[in-house]
Amino acid sequence: MRIISLFAIGFIFILSVTVSAQKPRIKIGYVENSNGQYNECGKRLTFAGVKENLYIFVYANDVTEMKINGKRAILKLERSTEKLNGASTKGETFQEIYRAGKITITIRYVVIRYSDNTVWYTGKLYIRSGNNKRAIRIKGSSGC
Repeated sequence: MRIISLFAIGFIFILSVTVSAQKPRIKIGYVENSNGQYNECGKRLTFAGVKENLYIFVYANDVTEMKINGKRAILKLERSTEKLNGASTKGETFQEIYRAGKITITIRYVVIRYSDNTVWYTGKLYIRSGNNKRAIRIKGSSGC
């Protein structure tokens, strides 16, 4: 009985140390757009289920931006599997990988609609900073 009690106390201690050592969750905010700079041609993504005009990822005017942990992050595209002339077939998938300092963002897209010069997507955005990771369901569009 004494061995079981010591084991239980040791297990609770290990469990409490593990829980308190968890890193804070990566926070994704909305990109500032009060001056309307992101209302033109480009790519805009938001959380799935949120109004279209609140963006968490924006590419426009040769700048790719997100708000990560309360700070503006300018992203650099490292790799893309999108076709050169862009995705345009319903169900088509592709992936983009961006980096901002030590943060890596991977976006996996699924084309859900194409019309004229606009493509609508759903997908997932994965963000990683060291060992801290987060996955977010997204929706959005690109075009003019």
